[in-house]
Amino acid sequence: MQNQSEISRLNNILNTMQNTKLWQLAEKIRFFIKPLIRKNSLQRRILKKIYQVCLYFFQYLPMLFKVRAKNFIKYLNTNTNRQSKKIVYIGHSYHAKTQSTAFLIDYLKEHFDVTVVLDETWQGKNPPNLDFIDDSYLGVVFFQNIYSPEILAKIKNKNLIFCPMYDGSGGLPNEYWLQYEGIKFVNFSRTLHKKLINLGLNSIHLQYFPKPNKFFAGDAKKIFFWQRITNLNINTLEKLFSNKEKNLEIHLHKAIDPEHTFIKPTKEQEKKFSITYSTWFKTRNELLSLIKKSAIYIAPREYEGIGLSFLEAMAMGKAVIAVNNPTMNEYIKNNKTGYLFNLNDPKNIELNNLEKIQKNCYSFMKNGYKKWETKKSEIITFIKR
Repeated sequence: MQNQSEISRLNNILNTMQNTKLWQLAEKIRFFIKPLIRKNSLQRRILKKIYQVCLYFFQYLPMLFKVRAKNFIKYLNTNTNRQSKKIVYIGHSYHAKTQSTAFLIDYLKEHFDVTVVLDETWQGKNPPNLDFIDDSYLGVVFFQNIYSPEILAKIKNKNLIFCPMYDGSGGLPNEYWLQYEGIKFVNFSRTLHKKLINLGLNSIHLQYFPKPNKFFAGDAKKIFFWQRITNLNINTLEKLFSNKEKNLEIHLHKAIDPEHTFIKPTKEQEKKFSITYSTWFKTRNELLSLIKKSAIYIAPREYEGIGLSFLEAMAMGKAVIAVNNPTMNEYIKNNKTGYLFNLNDPKNIELNNLEKIQKNCYSFMKNGYKKWETKKSEIITFIKR
């Protein structure tokens, strides 16, 4: 009885709605619109575009204006010591081992007196003590990791600059970024930069290029693979080179990122690809000397923040094979300056144009380095601003 009564009540409400002028108007509109919105029709696509434009003007722009207005007000209320030459650089301690951020620290030291603080929270340790930071410093640069807004609010300096890495934060929701609306962002990923700009945040983008080495073609039958993450391993490579002749040789560099597992090749794979091994070298030059011997380099990660490892290989003229994700696909054009593949469904890669790819890649890196040298001063200006 209760269900019948509820149904009767809902029917009465529906009948009342259908008798209203608004409902009748909606029905007339639906009558005229319905023929235009058949699936995959041109009219449907046009209406969708009109809807998106309306959404942009009536929803997105007010939100964008609101965020930018907040940023401007915060800027007016921020006292920045522009006379100071001192900054604090807070970086991931693992980078001290890989030296992947040395290029940025060295460049900052050309312009500022830099106090380097290493963050070891990834090892379960507490965040570093930042009580020493005050307005005698020009600003604070956070690389890869940044702390909660509550911790940042306690820092006695409001000129905060964050260099996020796509591999660590590219997939985070908009709500995460909007809580840092008073922060300045230096992005080395174009994809992440566009996302933050669309949210109305204060971001600049620079694409980093290492200084090109001499061109080293290497042996077209040799592949250098640095396994850094669990799910990009020797089994992936076997699928990428499934149709190749048996004389391909793979050098496997075993230097796994934290919290990842090395996948050991089988005896059959070792024999098939004549696999040789190496581990951590004492110097970067030892690693680069080994890479020079191969014509092909496998980018070792699913995503990158910058991607110094594969960029250094490209700067020697190596044909880099990489997952089709940022930042690799922000540098590599498939079958033009390298090769891209889907990690979830790796397919055989044809290497017929290997020599041309290598030359295109080397030329691209030389031009890119010139652009980097011209634009990198924007970082200094942005910190001071």
